Amino acid sequence: MRSTLLFLLLCSFNIAGAQNAWTQKANFAGPARDGAVSFTIGTKGYVGTGIIDTSSNPPAPVFQDLWEYDPSTDTWTQKANFAGVPRGFASGFAIGNKGYIGLGYDGDVTVYNDFWEYDPAGNSWVQKANFPAAPRGAAGCFSVGSKGYIATGRDITSFYQDLWEYDQAGNSWVQKAAFPGAAREGPVSFTIGSKSYIGTGRDINDNRLQDFWEYDPVLNAWLQKAVVPGSARGSATGFAIGTKGYIGNGSGGSGSLTDWWEWDQASNSWTQKANFPGAGFEGESAFAIGTKGYVCIGYTGNQSQPFTNECWEFDPNVLSVGEQEEGISVSVFPNPFVSSVTVHSSLELRDAALAIYDMSGKQVRSIENCAGSSFRIDRDGLPAGVYFYELRDKRKLLAAGKFIAE
Repeated sequence: MRSTLLFLLLCSFNIAGAQNAWTQKANFAGPARDGAVSFTIGTKGYVGTGIIDTSSNPPAPVFQDLWEYDPSTDTWTQKANFAGVPRGFASGFAIGNKGYIGLGYDGDVTVYNDFWEYDPAGNSWVQKANFPAAPRGAAGCFSVGSKGYIATGRDITSFYQDLWEYDQAGNSWVQKAAFPGAAREGPVSFTIGSKSYIGTGRDINDNRLQDFWEYDPVLNAWLQKAVVPGSARGSATGFAIGTKGYIGNGSGGSGSLTDWWEWDQASNSWTQKANFPGAGFEGESAFAIGTKGYVCIGYTGNQSQPFTNECWEFDPNVLSVGEQEEGISVSVFPNPFVSSVTVHSSLELRDAALAIYDMSGKQVRSIENCAGSSFRIDRDGLPAGVYFYELRDKRKLLAAGKFIAE
């Protein structure tokens, strides 16, 4: 079949007032909880397992259900239960078209090291090689390419700094360079391109942390980056979209936090974003699909309703007055196209840049030095699939949209 690239959205922005980057979506369809695993496969997000952790009257209730979120219909669908025993504060990530869940607590004193693979095509689970180090929960976890990683975490008495790499093809684990920050539980972790990041958390002395570290799997090396602004925090949440990482919420030394921060990989700098408006602030589950992030469930601190099943969507392209160009109209044509497309702006562009992302949020194309009121983009072998684009100048976002390569 002949491939064509079809832009579905002609973007026109006329900003009259401040806008919120957060939009409430359909509630998580399972029981409210915290400490659940989350990951993204293709265009769907997954949330599963978890605990109702009140730190009193153990054992706490734990879960083994798995739910799939479809942003195109804003619906949750229950999938096959996690095949291990119910648990909270497990570790999870996706590699390609498979999801992985393992480790975690039973709600009392048992800590696990079993590890399982989920296949969404068959809606089935297969047990894989056990995690070879000390069983633990509340670890940092991420994936890069065909490898998954688990670092830090804690058991009933000890906190950890070790890092382990899981090889999907060989179904095997190898120890890598230890995390150089303090041993901790509940850090935020995500991947941008070929690098992964771990930050914040809580150490064995109950200190909240705000350091932020980059791991390079090629060099097997860690590099400290700019600290996360605001208060030091534990049990925060985060995700990555394109070349930006996002961290927010959590518990500070004096209570709940709802501030959110964007980290720019290129400049190693942080920018504050819109505060989180939802009920939860701690132990939430987060994932990204395309150019949107999602934060669901979590602990509220409210005695009458301590846990929530709310789910919120974060759009980094929804900005306040002064951040986005007023009165600009941007269109792309022809529609469809085979070899090239023209981008037209109602305002003269000077040194603008166009970035194109795939559904996982990975940047697949960057076009620099866009000038004038129109410019051409060549197809250059862009594969079939759903893509998102952002047009920016040096100061602000100009336009954003979605297109499909068929």
